[in-house]
Parts: sequence; structure tokens; C-alpha cells
Amino acid sequence: MTSGHTSEKDSSAHSGKSSMTVQGVNILARMPEFHLLSKKDVEQLAVHGPRVYKSGEIILFSGNDDVKGIVALLAGSCKILVTLESRGKRFSTFIETINAPAVLGEVTAFASPNQFRQVDVVAAQRCLALHIPAETLTEQFKKSKATLPRMMLTFAELGSI
Repeated sequence: MTSGHTSEKDSSAHSGKSSMTVQGVNILARMPEFHLLSKKDVEQLAVHGPRVYKSGEIILFSGNDDVKGIVALLAGSCKILVTLESRGKRFSTFIETINAPAVLGEVTAFASPNQFRQVDVVAAQRCLALHIPAETLTEQFKKSKATLPRMMLTFAELGSI
């Protein structure tokens, strides 16, 4: 006999959200983009917890400006696709596969409000990804002992490789 009550654990499994584990925080802390932050600072970035994506699910949409931010791919892999339109038909072109751990969406995370994402990011397999709004990221960088300019330089250097 079941009660009508859904536990937080059950609820997060249905929504695709899960709490950030110590292992997830450790993965995030070792990523080049976040290695200058303290473990406590990294935990603050992960406050909303990661989301599980099924193979084929879209992690980031092209043109989507609803939430400026980045995605930390903690487990799994995803495909980067560009959608083109020609003669009234839409075609998706495969660009590359990205394997975890990786940061996605950093190009438009801090872009001007009228600059939109140019690619779709689709789970190539089951993935665990953490969405971090640009506002949260900037605030945490400002509060941390690592300076914002130093962290932004790290992002810029990684983007030029």
C-alpha cells in the first residue's frame, strides 16, 4: 500500500534533477574553469543540483536566451549541432562530440543580451549536467578569493585552445 506522499528523492528522479554529491562537487572543483575556487565556493555553484538527461534530449537550445549561463557536463557525452535552413528546410549538422567533464555554453554566458546561442547541445548518451546561471557564477567569483578577472581570463584561455 502506497501513501500519496512523494519523497524528495522520488520527486527529483521524476524531474531529472538530483542533489549534488560529494563526487560531483569534486569533479566540478577539478575542472580548469573552477580550480581556482575553494570547495565551499564550488558547492555554492552547485546549489541547484545537476540534472540527468536521456540520450537525444536537448541540453542547450540554439537561440535560447531564457537563462544566460553555463552547463557543467559532469558525466556522459553530448553532441554539438548547428541547425541550418535552406530552401525552407531545416538541417542539423554535426560539429563535434564533447565528453565529460566539460563546460558548455560559455561563449554566450556573458555575451550581450542580443547575442544568442548558435548551436544545439544534445545528449549523446545519458548525461549528468549542472546548469549554472551567469549571475550565480559572477556573484560567486566576486565573493571568492580568486578574482573575477583571473577567472574570466581562465575561461578566455580555455576557449581559444
